Amino acid sequence: MFYLILGILGMLCILIAFILENLHIWKDTELRYDLTNVAGSLLLTIYAVHLRSIPFFILNAVWLVFAIVEVISDIKRKL
Repeated sequence: MFYLILGILGMLCILIAFILENLHIWKDTELRYDLTNVAGSLLLTIYAVHLRSIPFFILNAVWLVFAIVEVISDIKRKL
């Protein structure tokens, strides 16, 4: 049950970021957008490991790496 909750929370993070960006409430250049993607993809990566789902793991691990790169870019832009 614990991992299912992590997966649901991760899914919600990704969907919230996606929906708010598409509704033009958030911009994809904002730190909150990228941090939400980091949180969601991290939780979904953990869930994928628990499921032993290699495709789901790869998808979310790659998403996580790119989201982290974007967070770093956001922080550098603000300096």
